[in-house]
Amino acid sequence: MNISIFPRVFLAAIQASGNAVSITALEVIFIVLAFLFAVSVVLLWVFLKKARRDALEAQKKNEEISALNKELSEYQQEIDAQISVIDAISGKYFCAYIVDVDKNYFKEIFATPNMSKLLGTEGDASKALELAWKKMVVPADQDVMQKLHDISNWESYLSNTDIYTCEYRGITSGWSRSNLFASERDKDGRAVKVVYTIEEIHKQKELEEKLIKARDEAEEANRSKSRFLFNMSHDIRTPMNAILGFSNLMERELNSPELLSDHLSKIREAGTYLLSLIDNILDMARIENGKISLKTDVLDLRPMGSNLKDLFERDVKAKKLEFTSSFNIIHPLVYTDEVKVREITTNIISNAIKYTPEGGKVHVDFTETPISPDRANYTLTVADTGIGMSEEFLDRIFDSFARERNTTESGVSGTGLGMAIVKKFTEMLGGTINIESTLGVGTTVTVTLPHHFAEAVEKPVLSAADKEAIDLEGRRILVAEDNDLNAEITAAVLKAAGMESERAADGRQCVEMLDAAPAGYYDLILMDIQMPEMNGYEAAKVIRNNENYKKASIPIIAMTANAFESDRHDAIMAGMDGHLAKPVDAVKLTATIAENINI
Repeated sequence: MNISIFPRVFLAAIQASGNAVSITALEVIFIVLAFLFAVSVVLLWVFLKKARRDALEAQKKNEEISALNKELSEYQQEIDAQISVIDAISGKYFCAYIVDVDKNYFKEIFATPNMSKLLGTEGDASKALELAWKKMVVPADQDVMQKLHDISNWESYLSNTDIYTCEYRGITSGWSRSNLFASERDKDGRAVKVVYTIEEIHKQKELEEKLIKARDEAEEANRSKSRFLFNMSHDIRTPMNAILGFSNLMERELNSPELLSDHLSKIREAGTYLLSLIDNILDMARIENGKISLKTDVLDLRPMGSNLKDLFERDVKAKKLEFTSSFNIIHPLVYTDEVKVREITTNIISNAIKYTPEGGKVHVDFTETPISPDRANYTLTVADTGIGMSEEFLDRIFDSFARERNTTESGVSGTGLGMAIVKKFTEMLGGTINIESTLGVGTTVTVTLPHHFAEAVEKPVLSAADKEAIDLEGRRILVAEDNDLNAEITAAVLKAAGMESERAADGRQCVEMLDAAPAGYYDLILMDIQMPEMNGYEAAKVIRNNENYKKASIPIIAMTANAFESDRHDAIMAGMDGHLAKPVDAVKLTATIAENINI
């Protein structure tokens, strides 16, 4: 609306009215006021209209600003998320690139300084990828990486997946992994933009290799134990068949002393072999559990060298072997663990004899090489012309249960634990063992043990004459044994030696029988260990605390299937005077009783 028209209309009205009639001053004032009111209304209307239009425009702008702020916030969040992703992947990957497949163009997202220097930060993708596999990958893996770095292959690699990976060995970085991520596809689903990353996986590969090695070792251990059980099924049944078979024959040949003696000899031989199987298995179990320790004492090596022929004479003669030995030792007295040294020596020589065919040769040599004024290396060398071993078996000869042939194939019995035990004992003594062997030619085993020189120590030992001088006739032995068969055998052995025996079925009964009898009634106690009610250790401790000195000091000999050195130690700590492992040899039993009575 054009408000300039109002003054003109107003003036025209005044002039017209002036010409027509005369008006009073009051009327003029009223007309003026009316005019001003009309102008005010018009101006107010115009102002309100403009104010409304400005308010709408301000609201619109505020909405636009809010939308922009929201968009800006969302964009900032997206940027923050992208930064977080980049930070995360930059911690995992040491470089990342975006590759435009159609343009054959790459641009660095991030990379180490060395990578940036080698490939640049952007440019020809094919050239950069070719340079990468040529400069960064070991020759053995370059063929694989050359294919991965050929962009023309990426369509097939990413056709059915958004990620494609390839592992390889880097020249400087060790094991690495390259990854292709399809970040953008065209309408046909073809990857047109690809993110290429590289990460180091050396530690992961080392862990994988350790896990694979552990798995392979566990599987091999299981296979070895399976072979062991298979071989043991045969090796145990063979002597058991001999024991049962000859026992049946003896029942039908009671009137033929010569045949009975032969059968008994073979039963004894089969039983001895069974015992050696059990001892080897238990020894290995204790070694693996760390329950075998060294017991150092003075050992004289001279008897070991001079008695070799006597020790193996029977087997040597049976196979008509040429058995020779040499002893080049200047200091024969040494500090060492006698049991373990003997085990090593006899096991190696026994193997040489067992695996050498009839008419072959076995030579044993002992040599001393000085290390210091009071110490030397003692070397045992055993050479044979036996069947030998393959190179494959030599790599695992010291594994538990390892055998190249079973008993049927080789004709030789064994658990496959002997050399594993020898190896463990040799290492415990601080020594080394080396084996050279050719299949069909023979084997040479060399064991070197460091020993300190020792001086002669006089030990009070009863001679055979002294033992015979102790009259065992009529001696009364208290036998604590819960097994009826073992008790019967022990009673028979004691009776054969002229002794009397009474049996207690468990440790508690043994203590009660000793308490009930007069002091001196029993001369010695043979104590089993594993018994009901009260075991042998507990019974021995109770007896040693007896108020009667004579009863408390009665000799107690542990006679048990617990056959290890630690068992002997436990028996002594419980107050016993000696230890015999079952099955007990009759001669050794009577000799032990003789040593402990009236001492």
